[in-house]
Amino acid sequence: MIVPSVLTRYTPTAPRWVQQWLGHSVAVKSLDQEIDALDFVGQVSYGDRFTHATVRVPHADVLPDLELEHATSAAYLMIRRALEDGDAQHPVRFWNFIPGIVDAAAADGLDRYMVFNAGRFAEFSDWFSAADRERLAPHIATATGVGHMGSDLVVHCLADRLPGRPIENPRQRAAYRYSETYGPLPPCFARATLVADDARADRRRVLVGGTSSILGEDSVHVGNLAEQTRETLDNIEALLKEAGADGLEALHDVRVYHVQDHHGPAILELVEQRLPHLVGRVEMVHAPLCRPDLGVEIEGMADAE
Repeated sequence: MIVPSVLTRYTPTAPRWVQQWLGHSVAVKSLDQEIDALDFVGQVSYGDRFTHATVRVPHADVLPDLELEHATSAAYLMIRRALEDGDAQHPVRFWNFIPGIVDAAAADGLDRYMVFNAGRFAEFSDWFSAADRERLAPHIATATGVGHMGSDLVVHCLADRLPGRPIENPRQRAAYRYSETYGPLPPCFARATLVADDARADRRRVLVGGTSSILGEDSVHVGNLAEQTRETLDNIEALLKEAGADGLEALHDVRVYHVQDHHGPAILELVEQRLPHLVGRVEMVHAPLCRPDLGVEIEGMADAE
């Protein structure tokens, strides 16, 4: 039986700009269904150029590890099929909200994010007919993967009629190449996706995925929130330059995830010092992150010529 949407305690959302990109002529279709005795609640919005699909698995926080892995694969498969029904069939951005993201999994040494990653990897391998990491690389979009205070697994996907171009950060190891320190199967996301701009043929948009204080594949400045914030912005600056943007001054539509609610004001002050053009326009979200040693994660968008 499908759980009505009104019963959900908390549903994390994609940023506001996603709805703006869909435009005014939007066709909406429900994706609600039951798969293997699990309820999936979803919706897809088909715009003129872009499509936004959302799938939610209620009460995923209590699913055993294997069921969570399968539910993740099924959620991504639902999104894939929804995109195949429209014109925008190229994913360019994902947001994943995983309940209990750093809780220990039943398998020794794993956490729930690693379980989620296994399910995502399985569906991506089938979706893009790629049996290994390197073959997946040209197809994967940028993403954010964080926790939230509710109990549901929530996946948002933004897709384009045109394929985007994945961008990697020269300061970081590509996530799909992570060692088994971070799970037996890697996180499947690019650091950013470059998409065409409708308004100007010579301009691109850089969709920056969730970025943290990571060099190579390892967390740095553990326990020092100010330095983690600085390193995160340094990473974004390097990523934007790699994508052809001018740097942090090109960044807009910024969302900041922070683990401790009371740290929000201090983090916001640090971010606005580096991004003075965005004072009063930064979205702050209180959320657990994918590693317990990270305190801040930042995403956004920028213009590139």
